[in-house]
Amino acid sequence: MKTIFKSLVIFSIACVSFAGFAADNNQTVLKSRKMVELAAADDWKALADAAKNCIDKKTNLAEANEWLDKSLTIKTTGYNLLVKGDYYMATNLPEKALESYVAAMKLILSENPNADLKELQAKITKAKEAKI
Repeated sequence: MKTIFKSLVIFSIACVSFAGFAADNNQTVLKSRKMVELAAADDWKALADAAKNCIDKKTNLAEANEWLDKSLTIKTTGYNLLVKGDYYMATNLPEKALESYVAAMKLILSENPNADLKELQAKITKAKEAKI
């Protein structure tokens, strides 16, 4: 009887935790879709930001990828290339992530040779390690 009770308690806690996670992800998706909806037709950054929100929460990745592709079509920047790399890492494609991160680094350095690239360098290292 105690085992059944413990199992029910654990199951209840897991359900509540999952419900909270799902609600948080749902809010992320809704907020991101709203950002895209309100963005101007040429607002590449809003699309990239909406995608980043979803990628960071590991939710709605297919739509996030569509937003990123549209963002990159409007204007290719170091930021949206970096976010695209994050998308590839989230979808277990480290080789593509590495390509995107390196492209981001080159573009950022061409615009600002003194840019702080520590975060991007760490992402490149992580992508290389995942690729092996």
